[in-house]
Amino acid sequence: MKSFITKFLYIFAFILCFASSVFAADLNINSITYDNSSAFLSINSFDIEDFKFTNPPKITIDSEENKAYFDLESAILRCPQQDLVINSPDISQIAVKQFSTDPNVVRVVIRYNEDFNPKTIQLRKVNSTLFVRFKHPTVQSYYFQQVYTDITNNINKTIFCFTITPLQ
Repeated sequence: MKSFITKFLYIFAFILCFASSVFAADLNINSITYDNSSAFLSINSFDIEDFKFTNPPKITIDSEENKAYFDLESAILRCPQQDLVINSPDISQIAVKQFSTDPNVVRVVIRYNEDFNPKTIQLRKVNSTLFVRFKHPTVQSYYFQQVYTDITNNINKTIFCFTITPLQ
């Protein structure tokens, strides 16, 4: 009876070892958005759980080909692959593709121009969105219009007086 219980516990422990890998969740990337100010790229996921990177992404720089890339491990690209051609003085192209499926890896390749320093690229994770920041964003004020001005007019003002007489 004692050997039966120990065999049962060994089998139960063996099954639990595989159950932990079944519940490991992949990051489901649903959309990729590039900011028009050439400041950042956002890689969006709508996963409710806060995804933890098993290995934080590390940016690899290939200065001969003017490109930098990083891999997102345990990630699945649920939207179409992106190949963005950018008209910017710093970045010329961004490609986001499913690099491999076993294991699930999404690769982000950033091609930059000669004058750009790729060491300034930063990765920031906020909830389930990963931001790739190329430079500090600047706020442009062309959306804002001046509503009130305190300009005085030098026009002579005339005061009119009216008297109302009742009709008879």
